[in-house]
Amino acid sequence: MTASLPFALGAMALVLGGWLHYLAAIPKERVPARPRAHQATMATALLLAAAAVALGAPGPDVASLVVALVATGLSLFFFYLLAQAPLPDGALAVAVGDALPLIELKDSDGRLGRSADWRGRRVLLKFFRGHW
Repeated sequence: MTASLPFALGAMALVLGGWLHYLAAIPKERVPARPRAHQATMATALLLAAAAVALGAPGPDVASLVVALVATGLSLFFFYLLAQAPLPDGALAVAVGDALPLIELKDSDGRLGRSADWRGRRVLLKFFRGHW
């Protein structure tokens, strides 16, 4: 075992732990609006992966290199996904649990639906844009 393998394994453990913690928070509706702790975890994993590659120079062993590259890819993918749906800078106008305003709309079958009929239920409204 080379000196770089513990750093690579540490990076992988941080990345997997961060991903699992974040994904476990989604069904519980506990995902933070700005996940700074998760970002810090992923950044630390990137530093550990870089250290693993640097400690293995001039020729790191294949296991350390593969683990460090996978950890790097997973952490960069986490940052990429967070960048895809940024929150607006201002305060949110509607929060989870707020009362739905009274609206009427037609569903895909042309039936009229009223928001008053959905009281007490979870509702997901999808708004599509595009041309068809």
